Amino acid sequence: MPAVEIKDIGTGSAMILPGNTSDFKISSFVPDLYGLDFCREQGIPVLFRPGSCPASGASDTAAAFDYLTSVYSDIKNVTASGMIMAGYPDYKPLAEVMKRKGITFSQTEFIKQVGAAGFAKTMYPMVIPLHSLTRDEVISRSISRLQITERFVRAVHERSVRLIMVRPYDLNMGGRLEVFIEDLASTSGSIKARGYEFGWPSNIGIWPDSIPGALACGITLIFCGWFYIVRLKGGEEERVGIRLLSFLILLSLIISAGMWKVSLLARVLGGLCGALAASEAALSALESYKKPVLGAIKGLFIVTAGGLAIATFYGTTMAALRLTPFSGVKLTLLLPPLLVLVHDLRRRVHPESLPEIINRPAVWGELFLIGIMMLAMLVMALRSDNVSNVPTWEVAFREFMERTLLVRPRTKEFLIGYPALVFYWYVVRKGWIPGYREAVRIVSVLAFSSAVNTFCHFHTLLSLSVIRTINGWWLGLLIGVIAVAVINYAVVPMSKKLTREIHS
Repeated sequence: MPAVEIKDIGTGSAMILPGNTSDFKISSFVPDLYGLDFCREQGIPVLFRPGSCPASGASDTAAAFDYLTSVYSDIKNVTASGMIMAGYPDYKPLAEVMKRKGITFSQTEFIKQVGAAGFAKTMYPMVIPLHSLTRDEVISRSISRLQITERFVRAVHERSVRLIMVRPYDLNMGGRLEVFIEDLASTSGSIKARGYEFGWPSNIGIWPDSIPGALACGITLIFCGWFYIVRLKGGEEERVGIRLLSFLILLSLIISAGMWKVSLLARVLGGLCGALAASEAALSALESYKKPVLGAIKGLFIVTAGGLAIATFYGTTMAALRLTPFSGVKLTLLLPPLLVLVHDLRRRVHPESLPEIINRPAVWGELFLIGIMMLAMLVMALRSDNVSNVPTWEVAFREFMERTLLVRPRTKEFLIGYPALVFYWYVVRKGWIPGYREAVRIVSVLAFSSAVNTFCHFHTLLSLSVIRTINGWWLGLLIGVIAVAVINYAVVPMSKKLTREIHS
């Protein structure tokens, strides 16, 4: 702060700071020089957190940091401290110093610090994702030590976070050092078990935009959209002429070029591309009840191809660092069930049309199913947050699945969607519950929506997304087959036996 006045008072000096008490309560003045000296002596790379100071402008902040890093060259990374990024709102001076010296910036996940997101964009591509838990968050949410470890492991394995800030959290009175060492060993052991090595991370390079990715998205969008229209008209068995095929290919090329050149068009069509791919995969699998194995394979192929097309085009370095949002994340989950419902009502897959359903009195069974589905959606919404609490037994189960399968499949797929698909095949072949099959169809769509949605999380390694999709597919189908076998060979015979005994 250039406006500081220094006055001699007796044998000492007084520094008169240019500001008021309320400003200084949230200000930072002096770095941890003892800590910096220790790291320099031990050769430890430093993650430095410059605090904000309202009395210091962006140029002064940059000059101070430039001087500090010339003395302490072990400072390798910077992350925001407090509620406001140092130097805000002028990012350029500090960013220029950091880029000149090769110092990266870490944007902390799920923490909204004023100016941090804008500074990260200014520092692009020298950005490294960081995961941290604050003391207040741990205490207010009653997060256990096991859950803390699970949070860090998930950040590394599922979201490609390459820097985690671990600190003692005052969860145990006494023996803090021993407890902290145990937590470090537990976290590092779990991360190493997944094949990772420890070291100082570097930022990822800039990936070039993918023209083949744009072409793949255009083909997926046009052909899946055309398949859906054909299904609405009931023309699945009609042959495709060479003129129509040529027209679809030409239209795919035009759409691909538009997505490549017009960013607004790309943002609008991204979610629609994923939703149409998920809908086509679901309808292909649902309508293959006579050949369920073939239907399951077709569904897996379509969601994987569609997901890879989206990831190839939209999975840029900016997207991987979460500096630009992808508009299709929620759309790929919400739109496919609606598209399948419209298809089923138009094609009379459900025995009643929409006007007939609206005009007749509600059936108690339908109300019960609606209540169950709404409750399930509420639970999914509450648990979709990355900071939600998870029971200890579930943390242990997740750890077991991660170490066994390499990547844990999504619950929506292996416990809900794919088992519902197998159950739907079973009841259709048996001719049971025609009035309630639509609910089962909609639930099964969730598996395919979730599978495509997996590829829309561009911060996750693409190989892990593929493995996760396959794991959810085979495990969900296996659980569905086991459930259907129990119903067919245990529940149904027992029900018939009880019915005969009651009537006799």
